[in-house]
Amino acid sequence: MQANNKGQGTTPVGYQADEARKAYQDMAGQNASNYSGLFGQQHNEALNQYNNANSMLSNNSTGASSLSLQGNTNAAGNYNGLYGTASQQKQTALGSILGAAGGLASAGAQAYAGR
Repeated sequence: MQANNKGQGTTPVGYQADEARKAYQDMAGQNASNYSGLFGQQHNEALNQYNNANSMLSNNSTGASSLSLQGNTNAAGNYNGLYGTASQQKQTALGSILGAAGGLASAGAQAYAGR
């Protein structure tokens, strides 16, 4: 009787354990694939955000520099409109006095040295 039942309705010894092993192996492979894919997506997203932040910083820096230059140009234009000069310096009376005093001191120092 034992011989007639082989392969007819009974499972071989270890068959269920082998099927369970294959299922766990498939599940482990799928989990590894999912992890790898999600890790790659997360890495790419972080890299894109980093690059976007750097681009925004660079663009803002360039924009701020342009606005600063434009502000200086506008200020020079306003100053020129108000005072008739933009980048020329005019010496005040005090500056003239100090300049003359410096010239006298220089002449005195040269006269003393030549003595």
